[in-house]
Amino acid sequence: MDTHFYLLRTTTSQEDAIVDMLYQKAVNEEDPGVYGIFHPGPIKGYVFMEARDLGDAVQLVQGVPHTKGFVKGEVDFEKEVKPLLQPKSSVLDVKKGDLVELIAGPFKGEKAKVIRVDKAKEEVTVELIEATVPIPVTAKGMHIKLVDRVTQEKAEESQRKEMEKRGGEPFPSIELSERGEESREEKEKPKKIVLGLGENRDEETQEDKSEET
Repeated sequence: MDTHFYLLRTTTSQEDAIVDMLYQKAVNEEDPGVYGIFHPGPIKGYVFMEARDLGDAVQLVQGVPHTKGFVKGEVDFEKEVKPLLQPKSSVLDVKKGDLVELIAGPFKGEKAKVIRVDKAKEEVTVELIEATVPIPVTAKGMHIKLVDRVTQEKAEESQRKEMEKRGGEPFPSIELSERGEESREEKEKPKKIVLGLGENRDEETQEDKSEET
């Protein structure tokens, strides 16, 4: 039997409650014609329904508070529904150098810097910011919260401060001109050397004579 997917508008923050109410109505009816009701977390203000046809879906929704009617047309399961049902990796957006907060475990509430990401195990290895001696701590991706995203500028600044903290000289700032090729050629251009031939010889002789006088 063919089924169809429809998108029901709802009041924001009431999605889960509406799913529960629709489910209770469906199980109490002999043949509701509705076979699936779900709300993907990232989608706000909408509930998906799988039904025999739109009429069955509309009938089940009647009388349920906080519902606002259906979006016109059907929903494509493969393109619009299936991707929402696939679990997302908990470390997908975490990168080496990011600042995170541990939200579970013995170090709950501590800030830490990510030093390694294991996407296969969905784990991260971090170093606690406030620890006197940096000790690697491994945590599940679901047990951390991203606090600050690392950037190239922040990484360079952190490296500079670390060098100064250890008593070393900070890395020098390197300014690149807009015309890098010309700058490199200018740098490699040899200094003028008087070899004692032709006009250069005369210049050297005159300079020597003036020095002697």
